[in-house]
Amino acid sequence: MKKFNPDIWNSLVAETLVRGRATLWKRDLQGSNQTSPGESGFLKHSVGSYHGQLADYRASIEGSLRGVHLVEYRDRYEAHVDSRDPHKKPVEHLVIDSALPALGKILFIFGLSILGGMRGKYPRIPGRRS
Repeated sequence: MKKFNPDIWNSLVAETLVRGRATLWKRDLQGSNQTSPGESGFLKHSVGSYHGQLADYRASIEGSLRGVHLVEYRDRYEAHVDSRDPHKKPVEHLVIDSALPALGKILFIFGLSILGGMRGKYPRIPGRRS
């Protein structure tokens, strides 16, 4: 009889949503028939600020602005909740959840406000679509 093997990625995302973060050690997966996070169907290969990881994966939460970010290291997977899913709210994700230093975030917001304030202040060039 085949032994039941629950989907560890589904469980990890659920635990992360409840606790805010979770860690899964790769040694605990040895001998299991688990697929990789990218093969799970809902964790999509992604990018993140480099901190020594091998890969990044993200899961969008339907009906929510939040998302789960799974980071793969040599010996473990670490997951945390992003308050803004970068697929739904990329600018807010950069400002709120990213690892940009505070000065970088301030300059980023300042640049966006300048660009936003410039809209409509310059005459249109005839024949050019805006």
